[in-house]
This record gives sequence, structure tokens and C-alpha cells, in this order.
Amino acid sequence: LADAYDSAEPSPILKPGVHDAHSAAGLLKLYLRELPEPVIPFQFYDRLKATGYRIDDGQDLQPVISILETLPAPNYTLLQFLCQFLFEVTHWTNAFYSR
Repeated sequence: LADAYDSAEPSPILKPGVHDAHSAAGLLKLYLRELPEPVIPFQFYDRLKATGYRIDDGQDLQPVISILETLPAPNYTLLQFLCQFLFEVTHWTNAFYSR
């Protein structure tokens, strides 16, 4: 699967009935592990941790968002995509288990 992904084949890499959710998750984890730097670079950790400690459930997340908006553009775009993707995964998971 990783080789097919790396070759940038125009057809879908994961095929229903052949690959399962674990294959997709494994491919995503491999991609994230092989990035040259973390999605959120190390120099942001201390500021985010400090901000996170001051935010309780239900409070405004603007301080965290302000820091994340200063990420390099590729990192910010990837983080946006990952958050949207994971939101959709939880939506479909919740829909599946609520049947």
C-alpha cells in the first residue's frame, strides 16, 4: 500500500472489500511518522501546553487557535485536514454505533 501511495497512482489506493479501516489507519500513521517534522513543530509545544493548562472545558479556544494560526502554511493546512477528517470519522463512528 505504501508503495502504491508513493507512486501517486491516479486510481484509488484503498479498495472496498480488499482493504479495511485498519489498512487506511496504518497508511495514515506511516505518512505522519515519515514527515520531516511533526505536524505541530517542537517550537510550538511549550506555548500550546501553557495555553492549554489555562483553558477549562467549555472555555474559549481562541488562545490556542491564535497560536496554531502561526504554524507554517503546510503544517496548518495538514492540521486542518486531519481535524476535519477525524471529525468525519467520529461522526460516522457515532452513527454506526447508534443504530
